[in-house]
Amino acid sequence: MLTPVPTRLREIIDSRVFEFAQAAQRHFQSNDLVILLDLSDPDPSLEAVPRQRLAEAQALGPEIQSKF
Repeated sequence: MLTPVPTRLREIIDSRVFEFAQAAQRHFQSNDLVILLDLSDPDPSLEAVPRQRLAEAQALGPEIQSKF
């Protein structure tokens, strides 16, 4: 049985996010992506990054790298 999506997430994760993620999968030819959603902007921007790139990003530091 699927767990219901919390209301706050339904407000954020809409068809635009799903369409963006699918386009990013085609672009990067990978399903191993992190989709970044900037909620500080009134019209939140989206960015897709291969997970491995974040895992290797020295600027993030080892603690955050290990989460990826």
